[in-house]
Amino acid sequence: MSQYWKFDIVGEPAPWQSYMRGSKQTKGKVALDVYQATVQAALKERWKQEPLSGPIGMRFSFFLLRPKRSKYEYPSKQDLTNLIKAAEDACQGILFVNDSQVCLTEGAKQYTSVGMERTSITVWRMSFGKSSHGQQL
Repeated sequence: MSQYWKFDIVGEPAPWQSYMRGSKQTKGKVALDVYQATVQAALKERWKQEPLSGPIGMRFSFFLLRPKRSKYEYPSKQDLTNLIKAAEDACQGILFVNDSQVCLTEGAKQYTSVGMERTSITVWRMSFGKSSHGQQL
């Protein structure tokens, strides 16, 4: 990773979910809309260039509140894949042109204390060439 950009967005992360069309707004849909608007506003404030073109890599770290009751020590409530999808969709058109450019994704989720909920997003340009095994990447 040569040049990369990192953004910390304060607020409770919300997962992407599928919603039935034509149904009324659900609590989860409202939370997702607010979360994505928060991510977009923070990125627009800090990203002062055109969206990246070409292949990119992204790393997402989600810091979540621990539920009042949980039988697990790890954050099991929210699916990591859906958290990444929600954040990645919010980045489209700001950090990069289209999510088809994302060639590598890394993600993590962990618990944090009240007031420390956030999403950390790192993005970098990728280059493709020969690997050490001689295969085209």
